[in-house]
Amino acid sequence: MPLSAYQQALADLKPDVTRAVELTFTAWSPDAKLARVSQNVADETALAADLFSSLLNLFAAQLASGETPVDARRTACRAHKLQGRQIPATECPAILGRAKGLDDHAASVAKASRGTLTSSEAKKLLLKHSGPSFAERS
Repeated sequence: MPLSAYQQALADLKPDVTRAVELTFTAWSPDAKLARVSQNVADETALAADLFSSLLNLFAAQLASGETPVDARRTACRAHKLQGRQIPATECPAILGRAKGLDDHAASVAKASRGTLTSSEAKKLLLKHSGPSFAERS
């Protein structure tokens, strides 16, 4: 099985850089939000190999300079913002992004309403205002 983009980027780094990145991500595993950040990095597919290695090198350099891990990640990501793969207009899907289930989205809307809506109420509103269903558009 071929290496993922993340595994390949790690393999291209100096051992001390790889160790710093891996130790930080391991330390983040008990925290749900930070664990998600680590997983997002591991699942990255849009950065070219050299940019991915550059991002991880900068992350490790920021850690070595004394930045907190969260700030080091933010600095590295901001330096590589909008450097992902470009999709030609002819191949770009109508909907681009990560999919989120209706129930999860309704729960997010309910949470954002700060108690004004329940998840069930949010789901009903989302369905009411979402326009025609996929089946109706086909």
